[in-house]
Amino acid sequence: MVQRQDIMAALRRLPKRQRAVIVLRYFEDRPDDEIAAILGVTRGTVRSQTHKALTSLRITLAEAGPSASSTVSGRGVTA
Repeated sequence: MVQRQDIMAALRRLPKRQRAVIVLRYFEDRPDDEIAAILGVTRGTVRSQTHKALTSLRITLAEAGPSASSTVSGRGVTA
């Protein structure tokens, strides 16, 4: 089972913008438009950075344990 510290370590490995998008969306539950305004980017950039970040997190967490792929879903990060 992937632990919270595994998720936090994986988040720290993400590039700054990808990490910000994930934190704003999944930890602060903010919509794409608001995230875009906060970061000064387009909504499309928010969506593409989210996709890249989730892909990276899935790969990193899959290496941490067999249940990791179910830990990071398309709409949420759970511990």
